[in-house]
Amino acid sequence: MTKRLSTIDPKAELYFQISPYVYAANTPINAIDPDGKLVIFINGNHYGEGGSRRYWQSGWVRQRVSSGIDESRWVATRDFAGEVMNHLGDYHAMYVDGAGNKMKGYHPLTTLLSPGLSGVGAAGRTAAGYAEGKASAADIIESLRRTGGAITESIKVVTHSMGGAYGKGYVQAILDYARENNIEGVRIDFEADFAPFQPGKQKAVKGVPTFQFSNDNDPVANNKLLGSPFEAIDGANVTTDSGKNKGHSIFDFLDKVKNLPAGRYKVVNGKIVEDE
Repeated sequence: MTKRLSTIDPKAELYFQISPYVYAANTPINAIDPDGKLVIFINGNHYGEGGSRRYWQSGWVRQRVSSGIDESRWVATRDFAGEVMNHLGDYHAMYVDGAGNKMKGYHPLTTLLSPGLSGVGAAGRTAAGYAEGKASAADIIESLRRTGGAITESIKVVTHSMGGAYGKGYVQAILDYARENNIEGVRIDFEADFAPFQPGKQKAVKGVPTFQFSNDNDPVANNKLLGSPFEAIDGANVTTDSGKNKGHSIFDFLDKVKNLPAGRYKVVNGKIVEDE
């Protein structure tokens, strides 16, 4: 599958035969811009938009046919990932499909009948995230900016819904790979989980500041019948919103983006403080 960006890659002339909108010849993990900071977005359940920026956008397709050539293009009217990057000042992103076993559809009955199924159960999604994180860790770490041989670029992780559990496995795998290979300087600034599904069955990765954003009226992530009653992620800083119109959509959290730490943070005595 070809992964597309919303802007033309400045190095597009090197692989014009593919598409000027394809980043790094469609190998973004292997060629993340070393001069930018990395924000990893991990989506939840989806119906075809997983592992792409489209999951984090809403919009419409502008159709135009000129001289027999279809020039239709996607027009984003809301862009959660874009808002996050604007707030953080980090504009290089990686999109990971966190739907567990890559289920292309989700139905409540699946949870009720098979709560331990990979892709539905938090443990299965965490394990799936760990496996993919281990497979991608070397390329991700290699892409991080260095000064004098030392890694100076950090990683930020943003998840939604089922991507929360997946993200914790993914983050742990990157840190484990670095430790097992004696790689110093690999740092996860924070993990932000929006509407995490089954939060009570998750635990923040040790040493990684974790933020949980939940809506009281979320019909999915705060639903006992779906196996996901509202609970706090163990070790997370929790923010809730009781707004009647606040549900499960990632766009219901646009007003929470401003709460993400734009600097570097660490946990001291259970509190998240700025790391000078």
